[in-house]
Amino acid sequence: MDGAERNGHETVFLVVHQGFGVRYLLRTDVLRTLVESGLRVVILSPNGGDPDFRRSFEAKNVHTERFETAKCEAYQNGSMVQKVMRTIRLYTLNGRYDTRTADNYFRALKETARRTGRPKPWKVAFLGAAIRVLKKSRRLRKGFVALEDLLFTPDFHRKLFEKYRPSMVVVSSLGNLDFDRYIMREARRYGAMVTSVILGMDNTSTKGYAGSRPDYVVAWTENMKRELVELHDIDPGRIFVGGVAHFDYYFNGGTAWDRETFCRRFGLDPSKKTIFFATKSPNTCPWSDEVVEMVAGAIERGYFGMPCQMLVRLHPLHWRQRNGQLVFKKVLDGYERLRKKYPFVVFNDPEFDSRNISHDLNDTEFCVLKSILVHSDVMINMFSTLTIEASIFQLPTINICFNGEKRDPGNPLQDLVFDYNESHNRRVMRSGGVRTVFSREELLEQTKRYLEEPRLDREGRDRLRAEECGPYPGCAGAAIGRFAAGLLKSERSEYEEGADYGRSRLHWKPPGRGASGER
Repeated sequence: MDGAERNGHETVFLVVHQGFGVRYLLRTDVLRTLVESGLRVVILSPNGGDPDFRRSFEAKNVHTERFETAKCEAYQNGSMVQKVMRTIRLYTLNGRYDTRTADNYFRALKETARRTGRPKPWKVAFLGAAIRVLKKSRRLRKGFVALEDLLFTPDFHRKLFEKYRPSMVVVSSLGNLDFDRYIMREARRYGAMVTSVILGMDNTSTKGYAGSRPDYVVAWTENMKRELVELHDIDPGRIFVGGVAHFDYYFNGGTAWDRETFCRRFGLDPSKKTIFFATKSPNTCPWSDEVVEMVAGAIERGYFGMPCQMLVRLHPLHWRQRNGQLVFKKVLDGYERLRKKYPFVVFNDPEFDSRNISHDLNDTEFCVLKSILVHSDVMINMFSTLTIEASIFQLPTINICFNGEKRDPGNPLQDLVFDYNESHNRRVMRSGGVRTVFSREELLEQTKRYLEEPRLDREGRDRLRAEECGPYPGCAGAAIGRFAAGLLKSERSEYEEGADYGRSRLHWKPPGRGASGER
């Protein structure tokens, strides 16, 4: 690239702030493919100096360095203008299209302000006016981001840019998550190309407008590409639809335990049906233990008409710490009570590789989760991406859309109707591959029905899988890595959507159920 000196191998910075980024970029074929393409990779992470992290990922042509999170946080918090501009972006998208999710988040802010007096009414009014203006004008939105770029471009990683002279910086957002926007602006200063790889299916509709402009974007699906074009004003020619890298494990023969091993590992009875409950973040749902009690009570009194057991997987955020103390200890204590009360309820606590960055799950978690999805009979959750993962294995799934007694009525984000109205969740529900229940009675009824008729909604789950899992099943990580490497080699045409690479993997049968894929 112009302005970038070559120093042996061309260098790519992979920026990972939290465990979801580690899972997507480092624990899939994205990293491996970049290295095999002859590139030198430097991983920038808050964990960069951690010995275990370095042992896990450093190798020939793979280096780790520390991302300056503390400096970025202090820089952000030291500027009121910067915080206001970031807040405006958080609720801004192109108003010509479906912005219901961002609009609902801003309504939640206004409700909180009315209840608490913070922010002040005049501040909310100012934010609302600015958001309305930006929603109407693409030119103003782009100008707003350009102004942020001009005013707030720190130089915290200058030594790393000078040491490695990267040709490309890969981040895991549009500059609207963590502190990606700062490293994207630094990259532009040092002449490096910026590629954004979107981490989550909701990130394009729930995280606000792009905080800096990437050169290229990697989307999961055509649906996500459409949102990038419509909501974020991204040139469609700059978007590669690369599939979902962390789903590769499900499609490419990644290990899953057989049923006997699965039951032995979790202490489950192989003769009983397994109801799997995937809990939600305790930030927005501190009452998941009420669901466990409800279903466990139904099992105890024989409501389902067949021997059943329950497997509960706790969301990684349950172990968030502040000053060395568990933030959600009371919530965890509630689960501990249920462990003792119901011997047929088993809890799966995720295993972490590091607690220095959030959600950094151990490599073994791929096998654990795949085994759960293969061997469970019904999944209950609250509008999780796991709904899509369950569809890969034809696992019947139920969304809960009612609130528990522990819900904070003053917190709009603890109302599951909020999730129900989010655009990406509405799209999932329209597939017909998941059932949504609005009462406790309906939850038990639909669970019983799925246990009795597991083939219900099978076509909808096929449709959901086809629409939301993206292309290149089983080799999305390699496709993404090859695309990024191809950009540096000016051979992008090979990696355009619809290229032959990976096409042979597009026709497949649901794994883990034999040739027919039947449950």
